[in-house]
Amino acid sequence: MTMELSRRQQRAVAIGVGVIAGCVLLARLVRQRRESRPQPPDLAPYEWTTVSFLDTNDELLGTADARVADTEPKHYVGLSNTDSLDDEEGMLFVHATEESQSYVMRNMSVPLDIVFVDADRVVTAIHHAELPAPGTPHDDLDRYRGQAMFVLEVPYEFTDRIGLTTGDYIRIAEMTDEPSE
Repeated sequence: MTMELSRRQQRAVAIGVGVIAGCVLLARLVRQRRESRPQPPDLAPYEWTTVSFLDTNDELLGTADARVADTEPKHYVGLSNTDSLDDEEGMLFVHATEESQSYVMRNMSVPLDIVFVDADRVVTAIHHAELPAPGTPHDDLDRYRGQAMFVLEVPYEFTDRIGLTTGDYIRIAEMTDEPSE
């Protein structure tokens, strides 16, 4: 038994084959584009510093050992994919100039306090940043903003525990290859 297709059926088959071929081609192009994107460069080891938090009367409120993020790749990665932080541990982001900064909780496993500090080392804003809902698209993440040359990320509610408020200030110790003991 021979089966002959009408012209209409032949066109439908040709269109179907074309759609499938188009999908396969599109999938290959998407994969090639994804693979050709520049990958974040390998990050050099982080330097460490101790950040001291002082009130307006020069009274020491507390300290934190912080990894120093002083390059764009380190700014981008930040504490993403960090599983936990010790009670007095964090990251100090150093920017070239003081300006309005915006931070998000991308790929975070722990909530944070985000502390914005101006060029004079004065705290300009403090945000308690909770974890975003799982699967939140990057464009929908909360943006935490402040005027800053330095931004500190420390454990959630750390600033409440030590009594840090806007108007207080920080001191940054010399940077080393190891956290302080």
